[in-house]
Amino acid sequence: MKTTKVFFLLALLTSVCGCLKQQPEFEYKVAKGTADSLKIAQEVVELMKKLQNEHESVKQQEMEMIEGTYSGTLTVNSYYDYPESWNKSCSAILELKSGNFYCVQNKGGGSGIFTISNDKIIFNDTCVWSCDFDHSLILNGEYNFILDGHKLKIFVDKSHAYYEWDLEKK
Repeated sequence: MKTTKVFFLLALLTSVCGCLKQQPEFEYKVAKGTADSLKIAQEVVELMKKLQNEHESVKQQEMEMIEGTYSGTLTVNSYYDYPESWNKSCSAILELKSGNFYCVQNKGGGSGIFTISNDKIIFNDTCVWSCDFDHSLILNGEYNFILDGHKLKIFVDKSHAYYEWDLEKK
């Protein structure tokens, strides 16, 4: 169907230009070239599908590797001269399972869904929160992470402070 449309458009264009009158073999070359181009395009589409499937497989393996319950420490280091209480650490527990997460800590935490993209972990928190604390303590958005065996480090550099979760799988 697409070959016919492409051929029709090329034939129309060339007939308007008068090319077919000067080169009778042009019609055959256009049809052959269109068929060859479509074959190449189909091969490219098949290759892209194969690569997408391989990417999904690797992504699934990453998700399975990171799944588990982790406990450890969240450390916040402010870039500004705030009182000592701003630079703080607290205990944190993070559960990652089947694309869902649940995090408990002194303030913040979160729960919702997560995905992995390259070297980033993306949390989408679905909780409703009050306004009386630093919302950067909520796992929501894009974070860097390092998974080393049973140790998981999640960290993000916000404009006002650096947040780091040092966790170990239970």
